[in-house]
Amino acid sequence: MLREEPAMGSVRFAIRLPEDGLRFIEAEDLEGFFVGRYSFDDFGALLDSDDPEITFRLLEPSPPAFDADRLGDIEVLVLDADGAVAGSYSFWGARVDTEFWRISARAQLPPHVEAGNLWRRPAPRRAGEWTNIPVGLREGWVEVAMLRDAAGPGPSKVAVPAGEVVLEGAHIEDVASFFCAVGEAFRGPGGYAGMGYTALAEFLAAASSGQEIRLLWKDMEVAESIGGVDGETSPLEAMVRTFAEANVVVTPG
Repeated sequence: MLREEPAMGSVRFAIRLPEDGLRFIEAEDLEGFFVGRYSFDDFGALLDSDDPEITFRLLEPSPPAFDADRLGDIEVLVLDADGAVAGSYSFWGARVDTEFWRISARAQLPPHVEAGNLWRRPAPRRAGEWTNIPVGLREGWVEVAMLRDAAGPGPSKVAVPAGEVVLEGAHIEDVASFFCAVGEAFRGPGGYAGMGYTALAEFLAAASSGQEIRLLWKDMEVAESIGGVDGETSPLEAMVRTFAEANVVVTPG
């Protein structure tokens, strides 16, 4: 089955300089930035790993006047067609070669390869768009959803959808797929509800205000095939336990 390619959007990038949050190095694009291939199936190992360094290059930069080779802490901003910040990546220990506009810096996780494709597309409007992404790349969807959410207008009360929440489970084929699906179930297309079980539990606690949530998990049996990492607790068991501890009553459907 051929993968459907959505229409491309308009996006630019900018580096927020540490000494002055209002000064930027803007660029038409980045080379070597979206290189991460991490997997949520082994999330514990991710948290224990050393912070990687990546080196990327700014394409057609428009820098302000400055002469520094060490930038320190920086943010790489994703700008939409209107120039608004759609999301941002944090780095530290940044160094810059201004001759070629190549920047080396450390981050907790390298930006995911699929996130680069997703930023260049319009924000999701239809349910299930994430299912067009192959298993193994869906972490990029969750990454972009998280950063779009963080760049939003600010903290606000997240209301649980009226009645029973429906979790479409036909494509929950790995852990990343689960977070794609649960974000959409609670927040709509492109929605974010956590990129780990702890974050999901915190989201559910805030959304429910202690009230019981009823959740219909369609095709729940699909998630039974997701292999565990530690040999003790399967991902499905961890998902169900997170819901139970957050007072979410799950009904298989």
